[in-house]
Amino acid sequence: MGLLAYTTRSVRDVPSALAGHRATFSSLLRSWEFYLLLLVTLFLRLYHIDLTEFDGDQATIFYMAREAINQGMLVATSNGASIGIINPPAVVYLLMITAAFSPNPLWAAVLTALMASLAVVLTYVFVRRYFGRVAATITALTYALAYRSVFYARFIWNQNFLHLFVILFFFALFWGVVERRRGWLFPAMFLLGLMIQLHATAVLLAAPLLVAVLLAPGTIRWRDLLLGLLSLLLLYLPYLLWEFSVQFYDLNLLLTPSKHLPVVDNEALLFYQSYLNPFQEPLNRHSVLYQVAPWFGWLTGTLTVLVIAGALLALVQVVWPGHEKNTHQSRSDAPVSSWWRRPFVWWQRLRAAPLRSGLLVLLIWQAVPLAYLSRHSLPIYMHYFIIFMPGQFLLLGFFLASAIAWLENWGSAGRAGRYLLYAFSTLTVVTLLLGSVAQLIDLSLGNYNDHALSRPYYQDLSTVEDAMAAADKLAMQRHLHHVYIATDTNQMIFQALAYRMHTPMTLFDKRYCMLLPDPASGPAVMLVSPYNSITDDLLAHYTQSTLVRTLARPGGDPYLLYVVRSLPATVAASPAHSFSDNLRLLDTTAQTAYLGNTRRMVMRWQLLRSAAPSSRVSYDYRFAVSAPALDRTVAEGSCSLTSLQTGDQLITALPQSAADVQALQLSLSATYQETHPFYLSYGPLKFETIKDDYTPLSRLVTDDGKKRMLLS
Repeated sequence: MGLLAYTTRSVRDVPSALAGHRATFSSLLRSWEFYLLLLVTLFLRLYHIDLTEFDGDQATIFYMAREAINQGMLVATSNGASIGIINPPAVVYLLMITAAFSPNPLWAAVLTALMASLAVVLTYVFVRRYFGRVAATITALTYALAYRSVFYARFIWNQNFLHLFVILFFFALFWGVVERRRGWLFPAMFLLGLMIQLHATAVLLAAPLLVAVLLAPGTIRWRDLLLGLLSLLLLYLPYLLWEFSVQFYDLNLLLTPSKHLPVVDNEALLFYQSYLNPFQEPLNRHSVLYQVAPWFGWLTGTLTVLVIAGALLALVQVVWPGHEKNTHQSRSDAPVSSWWRRPFVWWQRLRAAPLRSGLLVLLIWQAVPLAYLSRHSLPIYMHYFIIFMPGQFLLLGFFLASAIAWLENWGSAGRAGRYLLYAFSTLTVVTLLLGSVAQLIDLSLGNYNDHALSRPYYQDLSTVEDAMAAADKLAMQRHLHHVYIATDTNQMIFQALAYRMHTPMTLFDKRYCMLLPDPASGPAVMLVSPYNSITDDLLAHYTQSTLVRTLARPGGDPYLLYVVRSLPATVAASPAHSFSDNLRLLDTTAQTAYLGNTRRMVMRWQLLRSAAPSSRVSYDYRFAVSAPALDRTVAEGSCSLTSLQTGDQLITALPQSAADVQALQLSLSATYQETHPFYLSYGPLKFETIKDDYTPLSRLVTDDGKKRMLLS
């Protein structure tokens, strides 16, 4: 009970506690640990930031920000969420800060890293103000160095902006609960609304806000509540207009009970604990991290115990008031004889003790969302737990600093104990630093498996930029007229970087098709994205191609850079083998082959129309081959192109479901549709959205007026 009694006494005198802990700007500049904190924080978040992840989500939200700037639009939504809803637009507005000055997404990644770094600095200021310099140093350094904290600060993503706004939110709460100043509710409400836009899990932070309102009712003014509600209305107005246009589909989806039965498990606890890890599991036996990871195994369990100890210590201080006497207490000090009045008097005493009230807010922050996420009907993910940072590290720093302060009263034995705790804290900081540095070195050297690091695989910005630059340079050196880029699941990655290209380019989805230049126009450049399943075989059969370069990718298969020249074909003279003004079938016998370990039905077409590239516009063909004798479709697939040029050849490789259809009569149908961005308009106001708008589906008809084309 000695430590508990000491720490209870340490928070009794509110004015002197705040006066002792309040860190002025000059005191920060005189603190050596502040410079160490700043150095390691910026290093870990900015080292090789050019290798920042640049997958579909990153490309989409930055591209939306850049288009909003270029076209002078407001924004109503951002990207889609994993649960099927469309996210609010806050992240796009944040990214417009850099998009207004540069089309390069690298600066958006730098903005993300700098905002996360500022969150670490503010964490130091926050903890030093309310809990002292030792607690601030331990909290901020462990927060700055922990691997998950570093990982979620190095790439563009909605929830990665939460770091800064979470600590600002708790500054606002403590402004009211601990310092008992007015004017805190308005910024707290605004920050909560902003964080919910960045990720829906932030709604769980309404729990500490509600507790803060109950603990500091005398600080709340009606105008603060009104300003808070007005700020939320302005913040959500674009998104509400979007929801109105889709008949509140996203809100209905969020409020619809899941069909899956809820389960209670320890998954949330494991995710919460993983934020204390000094590293992610090694993914490569040759990595630096793999060599040093065995030395760090002790840390996670030890820090977990200390975080729990910090939470218990804070809980005891909240529940057990001791014999507090401060300027905010009067009659509540008198003994309470009636048992039914004791909870009421305890609540009065708690509200009269600002720092105890602050500890309760911190405990609610960590406990309530964790309890809620422990019972779930849908999958939960690691990034849901960003809202807890830096709370875990604050509890860690709070416990160690309290233990160090308590040992000051124990003479030489206490001095030895303090040195041991300082040594342990230093060892913890060094271990976390080594784990994060090893992870960054492996990232820069490519010592990872790109499929394990992200889905479908990890793409870094620098490599994609280098691949596109190499294709553009090759085209200019050889005076070639066009660059064709074979993509896979997300073309937005390349569209977001198209501003770098001097040569016209067309993107196509290499999973089902391949686009080739008109034989009469000569050769062209083709850049093939990684994990090429069918393109090599199609190039060998339909082109004269030369592999010019293999462009290495860290952690996975390379990009391939070709110069290709299409082979001429005998054009089908029959009108029955030409879809009017769209496609003409070449080599009218459909080929069946195994491509990429999958049976495909391969056909070659010639484009009969042209269409220029445009922002977020694609030209989509869908093919279906049926066998009347089997009364079912035997092959189908689609091809999405970002531009069309008359004379280009389109090779379709449709996955074939029937094993052998060579002896059967086949018929083919095709449809055409254009995809355009959907803009929400209200009078003179135009809002960008992530939604696509589609032209009416057009059934292609042959030159002789039939809806189906017979194949041999």
